[in-house]
Amino acid sequence: MKKIFTLIATALTTIGASAQTGNSSFQFYTEVEPNTYAVTTTLDAVKAEFGEDKVTEAWGMGVWLPADYTLIDNNKFTMKTAVDQTPIYFSGNKFGQMHEEFPAYTGYMNIGSALPQNNWKGDEPAAYEEMTALKKNYHGVYVITPKVDGTLSFGVYAGDNSRAIGIIDWASEEEILDGKPSSFVAYNNFRNDGETLEADGVTPTVKNAPAYVEGAVKAGRTYLLVGGDGKNLTMHQIKFVPDVDVPEPGAFKFYEEVEPNTYAVTTTLDAVKAEFGEDKVTEAWGMGVWLPADYTLIDNDKFTMKTAVDQTPIYFSGNKFGQMHEEFPAYTGYMNIGSALPQNNWKGDEPAAYEEMTALKKNYHGVYVITPKVDGTLSFGVYAGDNSRAIGIIDWASEEEILDGKPSSFVAYNNFRNDGETLEADGVTPTVKNAPAYVEGAVKAGRTYLLVGGDGKNLTMHQIKFVPGTGTGISNINAAKTQDDAIYTLQGVRVAKATKGLYIINGKKVLVK
Repeated sequence: MKKIFTLIATALTTIGASAQTGNSSFQFYTEVEPNTYAVTTTLDAVKAEFGEDKVTEAWGMGVWLPADYTLIDNNKFTMKTAVDQTPIYFSGNKFGQMHEEFPAYTGYMNIGSALPQNNWKGDEPAAYEEMTALKKNYHGVYVITPKVDGTLSFGVYAGDNSRAIGIIDWASEEEILDGKPSSFVAYNNFRNDGETLEADGVTPTVKNAPAYVEGAVKAGRTYLLVGGDGKNLTMHQIKFVPDVDVPEPGAFKFYEEVEPNTYAVTTTLDAVKAEFGEDKVTEAWGMGVWLPADYTLIDNDKFTMKTAVDQTPIYFSGNKFGQMHEEFPAYTGYMNIGSALPQNNWKGDEPAAYEEMTALKKNYHGVYVITPKVDGTLSFGVYAGDNSRAIGIIDWASEEEILDGKPSSFVAYNNFRNDGETLEADGVTPTVKNAPAYVEGAVKAGRTYLLVGGDGKNLTMHQIKFVPGTGTGISNINAAKTQDDAIYTLQGVRVAKATKGLYIINGKKVLVK
């Protein structure tokens, strides 16, 4: 697996930042009709996005994309490139045929693999354990990850040649070790010369018309779209039809901006049941839902926030929820946060031992990925009863940085105990009894940061805050207007009201009794 990650990382260094992430405003694919997706951008737009040099490398017809480039990411499925030098083109002989029937389509993805050109028998994928092994010439292989069950299909133009296309259910490393290799969901051996008969062992089509393949797929599985090792298989469209109605993007949100730069859960358990189904809520002890890894919680012009590990919990009840809700009545739920790091008494070198996010997983606690789009100050707060606990923000190292001897490290961490009695001299930060504790640090655009808690039960993350620019600490608060009735903790985090303890109110330290 490490070999695959290294190949992907190397590929990503060969193309511009927006191409690496697939997260810019640039899109190759659009939904041209319900559930059907095609390339509708132009060669001029590709030149502007990737540069003339990248287009020239691809014979002046388009661009070669790195592995793991995001082509489509919506509320139904994601589609990414599986191998390096995946081609998208805007001219060629098959393009003319395609464009005649589909004039709104402006380009196509070449598709292929190291599998035989045609006459597939159904056992071909079993020989391939790594996606990179499927690479052949400048042909693409595509990764589809459904977010709901549904039917997946795609179509190609191939002239009047004998060719094959298919959808592969890609086995995980564990499944391969258990003797369950990758296998076809569906495949199609075809010849579209207008003369070949079914009896010849392939599917006949109208001369030069597109050929299609279709199969049922499951949420969370990994599927590959592949073609046979033949030139110019022109993938002109893909289609994904969910088995259930899926709300439009943006219809459902866990987090809202409850005040400028501060985000909290404001949805309800009933809304979660409607979105995820009663079964999913029941699995999470009836209190909420466990989210899969890479689930987008916040995505705006300042930062993105996603789940880092599987079974990340959001809940709407519990003993810490009552404390939170008393001070923040507009907040309706919280994310449990934890990790495999020690419960408390962190020293600052803990993250260096972890090279994969999944290694941080412990029990049903969440770890969260923040990717700033601008520089700023990041903070979050938790409720933890009167226990000794720790929370922190980790600057997550890339594989290249780890190989260069630069492991992941804390931006900031906070060992605390909020029993109302512990003193600073005890080596932890004291807080008012049962009040929230916070941690804050400066972060850079484009870096990856993790929000983590110690391995303790019921660390209730009630809010996160991201302020673009410099800091939001006490020095900045003192410089702000002094008559706005704003209330801040000593960590520089704005709160709705003061309970007991030291606060910054109107720019001055105030002891609230």
